[in-house]
Amino acid sequence: MKKLLRRNRKWKKPEDSKPADEPEESPEEEPQVETEKVEAKLKEAEELIKTVTDANLKSNASETLVGLRNNLTLGTMDNNGIMAQAENLIALLKKK
Repeated sequence: MKKLLRRNRKWKKPEDSKPADEPEESPEEEPQVETEKVEAKLKEAEELIKTVTDANLKSNASETLVGLRNNLTLGTMDNNGIMAQAENLIALLKKK
């Protein structure tokens, strides 16, 4: 049985693979927003949440803010992503 399996295996490299001596291209990383700026934006969102009267909106916004702070603290999301979501949250809070 093992002989049959060995005969059926194909050891060809995929045609689109690069030789080992060529370095892999790494995507260019976007410069990250400074952590202090992200923290200031989160503080701004927190201040806006205090002014919200709609209980559902206030609860959802508070949960979002806690999640963004956790992402910042744990490093599970980059600063640019946190900043973008914080700005979206602030825009939503300013509409109400």
